[in-house]
Amino acid sequence: MLKYFLKDSSAGLVICTQEYENTLRPLAKEISKPLLVTGRDKEITAQLYQPNNSFMKPKAENTLSDVGKTNAWYGRNDALLIYTSGTTSKPKGVVWTHSMLSSQIASLHAAWRYSAQDVVLHALPLHHIHGQLNSLLASLIRMLPSFVSHTVWARLLGMGERDETKATVFHGVPAMYAKLTADHSKMFDNPKTAEYVRATLASRMRLMCAGSAPLPDSLFQKWEEISGHRLLERYGMSETGMALSNPYRPAEARTVGCVGTPLPGVAARIAAPGDSGISLEQLGLAPKEEKEPEVEWRAPDVTEHKPSGTDVYQGELLLKGPGVFSSVADAAVLGVEDESYGEIVSAVVVLKEQATLTLKELKDDAGKRLAPYQLPRNMIVVKEMPRNVMGKLDKKEIRKLYGEALAVKN
Repeated sequence: MLKYFLKDSSAGLVICTQEYENTLRPLAKEISKPLLVTGRDKEITAQLYQPNNSFMKPKAENTLSDVGKTNAWYGRNDALLIYTSGTTSKPKGVVWTHSMLSSQIASLHAAWRYSAQDVVLHALPLHHIHGQLNSLLASLIRMLPSFVSHTVWARLLGMGERDETKATVFHGVPAMYAKLTADHSKMFDNPKTAEYVRATLASRMRLMCAGSAPLPDSLFQKWEEISGHRLLERYGMSETGMALSNPYRPAEARTVGCVGTPLPGVAARIAAPGDSGISLEQLGLAPKEEKEPEVEWRAPDVTEHKPSGTDVYQGELLLKGPGVFSSVADAAVLGVEDESYGEIVSAVVVLKEQATLTLKELKDDAGKRLAPYQLPRNMIVVKEMPRNVMGKLDKKEIRKLYGEALAVKN
């Protein structure tokens, strides 16, 4: 899997700490990429497996005219490449721009009331969007090398730490809370100790969130019983970051088995087959008014739809916002028959509202990441593309519908 990530991302340099050197050294050598190994003493050693070592040459000192990149540059350039979990096929690389990250972080700050006084206890893996956005990039963090229940309990209770370093926010997956709950009964079996733990967490921790998997009702209730906190469930994915969330206040409005309403700046609706969808209001998830003068809260953008006439609602969740994975709204890459080459790479694209795209613009942008032979020779823009019963693009039907048009463009 590591080899797949390195090759698929077209990585130019591999960086690791000493404990992963034995794993990555043979991979870097096999794909002819330079490897940098960082030590605990902050020294860096280089293992070069290709002749080009120009990246190691010292650069000239900055002058007054060289003060780094502008905000405009950061606004339009890529910042992060993170891979999806790969539940449907091979993991796919999702590109996050600096502007997408900024909008997502601002949204979480508004929704979850992050402040300069917060310290996030971070025990999540960094190769998932949960660990990257919710904890690492959103606030000051206290990083743990891995999740170990006893260590997390000690940090949550602030044992032997100064007040300014004690955790106030914790993000975890249901499996983490299950382990913490199981160890709670072993570590704090004395009723007085258990009451001290509950009182400490209730007064010191400001927010505790759960996500990445459904939270069982029994675990939700048990955690509130032992910690005094109602876990805040939210929903997100690699391509969107956090999109839906239960309310921060009042905590009593957080519902088990529910992922809440759209976060600030996010629009959402549920689209049923043959219909434009249903409103979150019909699901009993309409946002409650909450006015706090010190925080500007933009009401979620919810589209109104006609009732379905039943108590069961099914459909596709549609999300829109500045943090949603950019380029185009939808794209299909096809091999179209060609007399000279047999087949040529062609693209069928659905654009976002009021967006424009030319074949040259697509090739200029994609050319930074793909080899010339991988770039599309032809492209057509359409309003929508057919999907199969699983909701995935039906390339056979797309080829039938648009194959002739793409061949003509050639």
